[in-house]
Amino acid sequence: MEIEKDVKENIINFAKVKGKYCKKISEDEINALFMGLIKIVKKSAQDDFEDELKEECFSATENFRQCLMELNASQMELKKEKDLKQVLLERLELQQEQICLLLKKLATKGEWK
Repeated sequence: MEIEKDVKENIINFAKVKGKYCKKISEDEINALFMGLIKIVKKSAQDDFEDELKEECFSATENFRQCLMELNASQMELKKEKDLKQVLLERLELQQEQICLLLKKLATKGEWK
């Protein structure tokens, strides 16, 4: 019996309740509700956009930082290669001078004809 009583209390009879809410909503109230809804949606979208923009900015910053690190490493490697090339060119020039000197010695001794 108590269960039936609880169930009956939870049931709303709309025919009886309808009389309480007969007042119609005015055009101004509808516009105010609609504008409030627009503000809520706009704020929500703006918050989502700001979060997404922050994420993209962080990602771009990380990408830029990584590119700078790779560029620095490439520049250091390029400098090493340039220095090595210079050393090799100097050795080559020295060896060419030695070859020329040897050829001159051979030519003056008459061994080369």
